[in-house]
Amino acid sequence: MDRFLKYLFISIYSIISIIIFQKVFETSGEVIDELFHIRQGLKYCQGNFSEWDSKITTFPGLYLLSSFIPTEYCETYTLRLIPLICSFINILLIYEIKSLILYDAEKENNHDVLLETMALATLPPMYFFSHVYYTDVPSITMILFMLLFSILKHHKLSAIFGAFSVIMRQTNVIWVAGTLGVHLIDKMMLKIYPKMKRETATFDNFLFALKSHLKHPKILLEFIVGSISEYFGYFVIIFSFMAFVFINGSIVVGDKTAHEASIHIPQLYYFSLFVLVFGCSLWLPQLFRLHKIFSSWKCLLGIFLLTLFMILTVKYNTLVHPYLLADNRHYTFYVWKRFYQRHALAKYAIIPVYIFGLSTIFTSMDGSIGFKIFFVLSTIATLCLQKLIEVRYFLIPFLLLKLNRKSVTKSLSLLELLVNILINQITFIIFFQVQVRWKDFNEVQRIIW
Repeated sequence: MDRFLKYLFISIYSIISIIIFQKVFETSGEVIDELFHIRQGLKYCQGNFSEWDSKITTFPGLYLLSSFIPTEYCETYTLRLIPLICSFINILLIYEIKSLILYDAEKENNHDVLLETMALATLPPMYFFSHVYYTDVPSITMILFMLLFSILKHHKLSAIFGAFSVIMRQTNVIWVAGTLGVHLIDKMMLKIYPKMKRETATFDNFLFALKSHLKHPKILLEFIVGSISEYFGYFVIIFSFMAFVFINGSIVVGDKTAHEASIHIPQLYYFSLFVLVFGCSLWLPQLFRLHKIFSSWKCLLGIFLLTLFMILTVKYNTLVHPYLLADNRHYTFYVWKRFYQRHALAKYAIIPVYIFGLSTIFTSMDGSIGFKIFFVLSTIATLCLQKLIEVRYFLIPFLLLKLNRKSVTKSLSLLELLVNILINQITFIIFFQVQVRWKDFNEVQRIIW
């Protein structure tokens, strides 16, 4: 029955998505950055690998994937089909990963997994970019493949897809490093605590295991040699990327001026808002625990200190990328203009919401101590070195947070699915009906995430 429902959902998802895809294609020939992506993709699928648009700042993974399209079918329509097909694949990957994480077995499971899969597959920003020729959805596909084979302990295959993910988008190297880090900590913990379950280990256990390895050179050497042998593929990716950055002088290819690395701590706060908007299944249970926070003086002291830290970082580290202020084709432009810029105190007034969002993230983290440590580190590394606020940057950490959740409630997953469907409807209505005129473009522009 579960298998039937799974493929029924995929069929319904596919039919609706193809209808929307057709409407998007008829409405807009090029959506913002597609101006560069489509032009480059057409060159690659026509066999021209020598020309490169300097405005493109990512590796050519999407265009290499496009090169498998037969030349006679090389056109915008077929290029856009690539992310859509990847979104179909992602449904199966999410289902399998969630099944393995929840039940530690590769088998069909109950409706909990299916509802969670449906909610994740319809995540509004990710779902929207399934209909245009952007790198995001194929990049997520590669990350999901890497995660799936990592869970199954097929580390060579996992590393191969990790490499593909980096070729899709450079910052994915952080998630490759995070995957390696999780396995290294789990391996180290297993050596010291062979009978302890991964999920029950604490940070103190981790520190003790780390000290034990550092104090005993023989154990440390065995650990290093064994890790290099077992996880060789991940190490190759990481060190190869480090060599690329050293030679290139930056992680960015092409136009480096548009994506300069900057320390930007408030990106974590914006991510917490993203979690609250799209993760009602995560934050609703937290509402019933708020009384515990206010009944403990330690928690109140922690909130006070965190509030002071946020006030300082919001005041001195709020960075505004020129694109955010100039490009009225993104929702972030309107959020910033109509809320953050409306009043000088607006960016401080929302700090309590940030605190609740960050609390939701930390209390929602399940899995091993290795996952918790490297999820935090990888999320910080991914977000806090970006000056531009982009909801697309939040997709992978949000997916990983949700995928690793051990507790899944049917009613909350269903609510989240319904909310996602509603937001998707509104998003596409705005896309189809609202027109934005730019002097530099003859074609009408549209509003997207």
